[in-house]
Amino acid sequence: MRKKNLKASPTSLLKPVDTQPPKQASIPITIKTNEQVELFELMDAKTNPDSQIRKSVAVSLGKLVAEQRAKPHLQQTIAVLGQLSQDPDPSVRQAATIALGESKSAKALPFLKRALRDFDSDVVKSASAAIAQFKSYPIIPKEKLPAKKRATLSATSG
Repeated sequence: MRKKNLKASPTSLLKPVDTQPPKQASIPITIKTNEQVELFELMDAKTNPDSQIRKSVAVSLGKLVAEQRAKPHLQQTIAVLGQLSQDPDPSVRQAATIALGESKSAKALPFLKRALRDFDSDVVKSASAAIAQFKSYPIIPKEKLPAKKRATLSATSG
């Protein structure tokens, strides 16, 4: 009976090590833009050192919110766009400001108001245009007024 060589070579013991930081717990949502992209990957790219990539993230998120494909995660998307609206690069800030306006969400207003004080005139113009659009959005009350109050308002407005 032969003995098996049970010694492993040093290279066979090496396993690939994941050097990437762990991703935040998130639910991947597959969305079609030009190709299949996961929303959380776009959000993770907000800190990429390349300003062109950060700008592309803002533009892509803007398209998703405008088409309401990011609706289940609108709050997260607005938070990411809010961070990008404070980016050191003015083109990234402008793209994020435009995207925030496309969200049509009141949660974007604090970021848009902050953008009105930006040093870059293009960012300010984009923020102003986005805020002006809010005047044309329909206001949907969370609760209906009681019938008595509605009757009073109808009588005084007519």
